[in-house]
Amino acid sequence: MSSNRVNAYETANFENLQGYHLGSGMTLLYQSEEEYVDIFPFWDWKKLPGTTIVQDTAAIRVSNAWGYTIDDNFVGGVSDGENGIAVLKYKRGGLQANKAWLMFNDKIICLGNAISSDTSYTVSTSVNQTFLHGNILASTPSGEELVDKEMEFTDLQWLLHDSIGYLFDGDAKVNLKAGKVTGSWYDVAHRYADVIEEADVFKLWINHGKRPLNKKYAYVLVPNATKTLMTDLQANKPFDLINNANQQSAVSNDGRLAGEIFYSAAKSNVFGGIEVDKPCALMLKKKEDGLALSISDPSYQLDEINFKIKGHYSAANARFKNGQTWVNIKLPQGNETGKTVTVVLKEKLIF
Repeated sequence: MSSNRVNAYETANFENLQGYHLGSGMTLLYQSEEEYVDIFPFWDWKKLPGTTIVQDTAAIRVSNAWGYTIDDNFVGGVSDGENGIAVLKYKRGGLQANKAWLMFNDKIICLGNAISSDTSYTVSTSVNQTFLHGNILASTPSGEELVDKEMEFTDLQWLLHDSIGYLFDGDAKVNLKAGKVTGSWYDVAHRYADVIEEADVFKLWINHGKRPLNKKYAYVLVPNATKTLMTDLQANKPFDLINNANQQSAVSNDGRLAGEIFYSAAKSNVFGGIEVDKPCALMLKKKEDGLALSISDPSYQLDEINFKIKGHYSAANARFKNGQTWVNIKLPQGNETGKTVTVVLKEKLIF
């Protein structure tokens, strides 16, 4: 990911000539370590997995050696060592989007909203683009069927390919294209010969249309997926999701894990009710004697965040009043800026 602090990509010596969108939220899911090996001549570089990009007809721009930055600083993440969140408030070239990845319980929840652009070209979010291996199974309200070639779904529930499952909300315009693609390594880096090759490629993306205004998406990447698992996940959603311009969140269906991204001071109903006084990313995990709170400042600008939760808890810099616990969280500074702070909230019984 890139921000106004971090360059998005670099090119030199006529190498990485197609990499202009590498810092736009590219998301690669590896299982066999072979999914993307040598795929670069065959990629549609305006549909890099995970990115939200204007699908114009111009050639990929080759920037200078230091690439570019985007026009926002709310880019970062939070982690407790087992689960994590990444967030990218994307603003560049007239396109904006709030993009988030919540990596919970061996699944990746991909959320996007506030997708807006005044362009006569369509805007797409790429779900994946990898080598085509084996059958593609799709599920809609009409049933399950093997699909191939080029299709557009308006009610896709889930799709399964190469042991990766894609769980949708059934409300997006999802496009599939599978089959032969030609390309040349010379277009990637001029040190290679200009020889046309071909490969079978699987490409899945969400179409937000032309001049999108506050469009959104939500899908879940499921590694090691099977038809049985995807059918069960469709019937029993693994997470409750919120996806709006002020907040993106996921709560596991067992109620033990929650992730929140707040783009402003806000409240949420998770874990009985929480509140923050500044934008942030946080995770809450239930423990035997309370909660573990992991929190960070993706903007790298804050000194502290005040966090409030319903109930009586003890923690450093905490105070209890009127049935709620306020915690003042001091954030890392200097070289530690942006890193996760973990606070243990021990529940206190009220008699």
